[in-house]
Amino acid sequence: MDRYEHLRPFAETNAQLNMLDAMNNASTVPEAAEILGISVRNTFQMLKRLKKNAAARGVSPEHDMTHQTAEGFVVKGTSTLYGEEGDVRAQWVKTQQAQPWH
Repeated sequence: MDRYEHLRPFAETNAQLNMLDAMNNASTVPEAAEILGISVRNTFQMLKRLKKNAAARGVSPEHDMTHQTAEGFVVKGTSTLYGEEGDVRAQWVKTQQAQPWH
């Protein structure tokens, strides 16, 4: 599985999808930016926005968040029970209805 495949469902534009493809084919963000022909800063910003959108919906594997919310809901909070070895024993995810954009 590609490193950033978990972010694909949260991409809002073709530019973000292209960035994910470049990130999966590159070793570094600067290399991905070169592939895309955009600045490193813009590449980081797109990646940051995608990660923020994914985390709001419950997906941030680097923070042990792997339970995506239902459509129309966002994460209100999480609680994670870790074992002595640092393994995730259980996780509770509180959600709330997403606020519509006006």
